Amino acid sequence: MSVTTVRILDKIRRDFRDSFFVRMGRILDQVAPEQSMEDIPIISRSLHLSNGTERRHHLQVEVAEQQPGTSASTATSSDTGPTNVRKRETAVSQTQHQQQHQAANNDLLACTFSHWKEIREIQDPRLKETVLGMGNIVLNSRSENTYKKYRTYFLKFKAWCKTFDFQDLPASPSTVAVYLSYLIQINSSAAVIDAAYYSIQWTHCINLCNNPCDNSLVNLILEGGKRLRSKPIVKKKPITPEILEKIMDKFSQVENLYHSRLVCMVLVGYAGFLRYDELVHIKMCDIKFHQSGSHIEIKIEKSKTDVFRQGNIVVIAKTGNKLCPVSYLEKYISYTGLVFQSEEFIFRAVTFFKKENVYRLSKINKPLTYTRARELLLDALKTVGVDFKEYGLHSLRSGGATAAANNNVPDRLFKVHGRWRSENAKDGYVLDSINEKLSVTLNLGL
Repeated sequence: MSVTTVRILDKIRRDFRDSFFVRMGRILDQVAPEQSMEDIPIISRSLHLSNGTERRHHLQVEVAEQQPGTSASTATSSDTGPTNVRKRETAVSQTQHQQQHQAANNDLLACTFSHWKEIREIQDPRLKETVLGMGNIVLNSRSENTYKKYRTYFLKFKAWCKTFDFQDLPASPSTVAVYLSYLIQINSSAAVIDAAYYSIQWTHCINLCNNPCDNSLVNLILEGGKRLRSKPIVKKKPITPEILEKIMDKFSQVENLYHSRLVCMVLVGYAGFLRYDELVHIKMCDIKFHQSGSHIEIKIEKSKTDVFRQGNIVVIAKTGNKLCPVSYLEKYISYTGLVFQSEEFIFRAVTFFKKENVYRLSKINKPLTYTRARELLLDALKTVGVDFKEYGLHSLRSGGATAAANNNVPDRLFKVHGRWRSENAKDGYVLDSINEKLSVTLNLGL
């Protein structure tokens, strides 16, 4: 162990008793949005763009749904209102967008310790716009959610470095190694250690710095930390056709929009192997009923595995049975009055009109949030006598996948229908039936 490393470790031991988290909180408070951000790396200051368009955030207020008679007003929103408020950022104006765009690129070009210095020195006016747009192109190498995650974890690393007088950008391999060791020794989870490592790696990458995460010691500590802090993954159970039938029997009255929305979501999500984000972002213009009446096609504009947004088509057959998702979707659309080829989300908030004793879709064209959609599913499971704690929204996707696998659907079609990129990812969604498991030893000739 080098003398430098010993000194670093001694300094950490001395300062550990001074409540690291309190000091981190004070440091993070110093980088509030309204204050100058000159000392924060580009990853924390740039406006993230996608496909050349600006990211817009909206102020959305959501509440738990109210049953009839709970409000004195004529019309009460069942999915929006004054309780359980969750605020999001207001829409960014065009002027603010241009200012942040310019600031982001200026910050990148202001780097004096990397190749951005050479880029900044390009004086040819014909390349001015090209140079100014480079920063946002680099940031779009990751999705918006990944960008936000990396930004959050790098700010934590920056605060830690400031506490112990280390340089964060560019950071030395020994600094990163000690930071990861620190996270391991305070019992951080494997996911936190992983996120910290990749946030540091990516921030150095986009700032064109020598990357400390390429160091062998850093990688050994990362692997050791994941081994020490990894825990068994407890997956949610897949929903079965028997559970779907219970939900159908209890909530299938299409005249009650509050209930029929739930049933339609469950059936379509199950049949299409849909993730939450794919399910609630279905618009009327994404649905195509085949002329023969044999099936529907649902266009998935944005998917987790569709990195370059090429789009996917999910085909769902009309079974004609009690749990037929196509038949129920037809009834749901007819009852709601949704317009074909419109930009309306089919699964959104509903409003209860007390005088008429009826539910109607909200005029605000916003998809249901994850929290609200999950609440609807779990409440339904609880109502039909199922242990709702063992299930989640992903249980719809895994439930459909499990049923397909146990009914011998060919692997290639199975994989395409679920939009999986790898066999490992696909197999992770399947819960083999006991008969399938027993078939292994029953076919050994014993």
